[in-house]
Amino acid sequence: MNRFLYYFIILNLIANIVVEVPKILMDFSERGAVTSIALALIIGVALNWMIINAFKPYPGRSLPELLQLYTPKWLNKPVLLYLSANWFIAGLLSISTFTLLLKRFLTPEMSSYIIVSSFVFLVSYGILMKTNSLLNSLEIILILNIPIVLFLIAKVYFDQSMDWDYVKVALTYVNNWPNYSAVAAALYPMIGIVNIVIFNKYLITKVNMGLKQLLIIFLIGGLTLFTTYFIPMGYIGFGLSDKLQYPWILTSDSVRLKYGLIERFIFIFLLIFLSLSFLNITIHWHVAQKLLEAVYRTKKLIIKGKDLNPYLWIILFWGITFIVAGRMTEYQLFLVGKYFFNQMPLFTAVLIASLLLIKRGAKKHG
Repeated sequence: MNRFLYYFIILNLIANIVVEVPKILMDFSERGAVTSIALALIIGVALNWMIINAFKPYPGRSLPELLQLYTPKWLNKPVLLYLSANWFIAGLLSISTFTLLLKRFLTPEMSSYIIVSSFVFLVSYGILMKTNSLLNSLEIILILNIPIVLFLIAKVYFDQSMDWDYVKVALTYVNNWPNYSAVAAALYPMIGIVNIVIFNKYLITKVNMGLKQLLIIFLIGGLTLFTTYFIPMGYIGFGLSDKLQYPWILTSDSVRLKYGLIERFIFIFLLIFLSLSFLNITIHWHVAQKLLEAVYRTKKLIIKGKDLNPYLWIILFWGITFIVAGRMTEYQLFLVGKYFFNQMPLFTAVLIASLLLIKRGAKKHG
């Protein structure tokens, strides 16, 4: 399997350790969170296999191109609009989350709009990059950051403050039925592979997924979901974890780097996960912009050989982000995130249905 597909999966898994996913899972700690994680892991691996194999016959083709070639024109635009809205909202939720995090823990005196402006400005540069350049940046940033992430995760696993008895208590609820919201929240980190809808155009070789690749994804996904849900339990406790908005922030602040230049673990933790989240947001919005460009692109914005169409969508992204992220409270962010995750099965259903229609249309066209 192409290495960039692994990068998409790993990045989405790591970036969602900090955001709303652990909070939602902990809210259902006594109502099926453990079985929901197990079910989401199985569904997530199955979706990865389905999506990769659906794109396998079309190397060098993106989803908008395939829809245009093999499906009715009246269907293309609604599907692309819906999918692009999901990618945009995913990035918007991440920006809103880190705006509130920085406002609370690092820069309490700074205006939310200044924080949002900084985020959007940096992300916009990545959106305008060529897709090939963005793939290379993804590889470089992950290679540099993954060793640090592994060190940070190993540190929270083996720190003396970690109490595994609380994890054992959480595991006793394994006999509860899965909860829909918990399954949807745990499924979201597993579907980073969906970025292939645009990036498949630049993966020239055929993508492939066999038993070995499925096992790798299953192990990485299982370890990450276990870490996301159970590790905060060991530091915060089972009874209190569902009452906290950011379980992982309190967890990281419970760890000390005794012999490090920076003693407080939380500063390194936030910086590393902030950089990876920036990368994830950039990829989300790059995909959203490319999908929207397939819906509407005017020659009037091509001036002296310079294509200004991407700037049209960036201005739209800026406007919505300022209105939403600058005003959103933590409670509103949690609710919006929960609703967004709850409609993830619909998102995957639309994507899979589109790929099946493409396959059917390709057969008709020989």
